Amino acid sequence: MVQLFTWISRPASRRLLAGMIAVVGMVATVCPLMAQDYKALPRKFKSEREVNDVRKTALSALKGGSSFAQAEAPMRKYYEDFVATEMSQLGSKANGAQFPEWRREIQKDIFDAARYSGGAQKQDGLRKLVYEVFTKLFAAKDRTPACRYNALLILGDLNDREQARRGSTIEPPVPSSRVRDLLLKTYKDSSEPEIIHIGAMIGLVRHNKMLAAAGSPDASLVSLFRQALAKSEPAAGETAEGVEWMRLLAIDALGDAGMTEDAASLTAIVADENEAIMLRSAAMSALSRLSYQANADIDEGAVIKAAGLLTTKLLETQVAETKSYIDNNADEIRSAQRLIGLETSGNDNKAAANTPENPYVARVRKETMYRLISAYTLVKGITPAVTEPTWQTARESLQRELVTILKSLDTTALQPQEFYDKLAPIPGRLSNILNSAA
Repeated sequence: MVQLFTWISRPASRRLLAGMIAVVGMVATVCPLMAQDYKALPRKFKSEREVNDVRKTALSALKGGSSFAQAEAPMRKYYEDFVATEMSQLGSKANGAQFPEWRREIQKDIFDAARYSGGAQKQDGLRKLVYEVFTKLFAAKDRTPACRYNALLILGDLNDREQARRGSTIEPPVPSSRVRDLLLKTYKDSSEPEIIHIGAMIGLVRHNKMLAAAGSPDASLVSLFRQALAKSEPAAGETAEGVEWMRLLAIDALGDAGMTEDAASLTAIVADENEAIMLRSAAMSALSRLSYQANADIDEGAVIKAAGLLTTKLLETQVAETKSYIDNNADEIRSAQRLIGLETSGNDNKAAANTPENPYVARVRKETMYRLISAYTLVKGITPAVTEPTWQTARESLQRELVTILKSLDTTALQPQEFYDKLAPIPGRLSNILNSAA
């Protein structure tokens, strides 16, 4: 069960959100230049070797000395003359893969500075430099939306204080308040394109998560996310896809805020068959992260029923897809099984257990477990708020069933038919539990 509890510690919406951000980044990178005449900054380096030398000099200056003063000029040269300049380029040179690499590199530079002499002062100097360089880049409306979007993501990562260890205690990072002001202003600016609004919201979701974890949620952020969630139709200049991404971000943020006041709106999304499965799954994950107390003002039956029905629907779909995979790939599966039989012939059970998992099963088994874990975490977490005897019984039965299912899937040696055989009876068992509570 090690894998199971590792996954439980990582809400499914995190994985959904990570994938969504990657897609949004890709869309931003390849978005059309439209009618505006975007401009690129002139390149100042002629070769990769020259760039590497500048980077090496900058890091050496950052590591040496006792203050940021001697490192400021070389670090600025790298960030401004290379990273910001490359981000501004039009066409294939500014490809989607580079943007997140630079973003991670900047985060690492700031984090690593703590290990050097005068670390706190160097971290502060780096944060100010990054803010200056990339605020300037973002403010330039003649840069491409891809450039400005990614500059905004870099800014959204900035903190007022980095994570630090104090004795046996780890102090969490504190997000930058002035960046939060910029993100809020940008999100509310109707003259900005939709992709920039999405970039601003990604940063605000991060701020909300950190503030909520520290016990000081920002009420204005929570209100903003509730408004975004309530939006169903795109306004002028928006797209249906963009509205859906914003709602997904808002769902994740409300889950992080953990307020039971949002249980009703999240439950409504989980229960609504007209909503996208991605949104419904994210809403179930968000519900699983709310803080449920005794006598909480929630409709316990609606929450449990919605979660149970969605889980049943997701599993029914997976059962059908697995059956289709088996039927359409019968020859390939038989060939793989014959190979496994030869490799394990005459060996003990350990050899069979160590055979590679079918690639299809490896992917869908984990996806299935992610969904089941969201349901499990929710039906377990809501326990203090469930007072009606019928739903208490249904909740307990669902929890036991989900634990049994998760244990049976917590293996890496399954082949397609085995996976199907384990999965096929589950929707019926969940339906019986829900029907008994109806």
